[in-house]
Amino acid sequence: MKLVKKLSLYVPAWLALPMLALAQTPQLGWFGSLFSQIDILVNALIPTLMALALLLFIWGVIQYFILGADDEGKRETGRAYMLYAIIGLVAIVAVWGIVNLVVQILGTGYGTAPAKPGVPK
Repeated sequence: MKLVKKLSLYVPAWLALPMLALAQTPQLGWFGSLFSQIDILVNALIPTLMALALLLFIWGVIQYFILGADDEGKRETGRAYMLYAIIGLVAIVAVWGIVNLVVQILGTGYGTAPAKPGVPK
């Protein structure tokens, strides 16, 4: 078990060492292409998850008000769906907002370039 803990600490550091050595040149190779693929996936996944959470909320409303008008079991199920959908939407928006805030603070987003030193005019 100690070996697994040590490996879980050291392996990510070993994988990051080449990035530190190439700090001034953005030659990330397969690592950079992996991040671009993840970016494409996330840009498609977030709106899809939000749409699914919204559909779940609408389905909960339908079960609570229309289908469960006289059935307490369906009303309880609809209430649970609405609650889970709201929690999911809040979680998705909060995580998305925190990630965008960190990207803006660190200046690592697309189109952001570090300030070039120069002589003031």
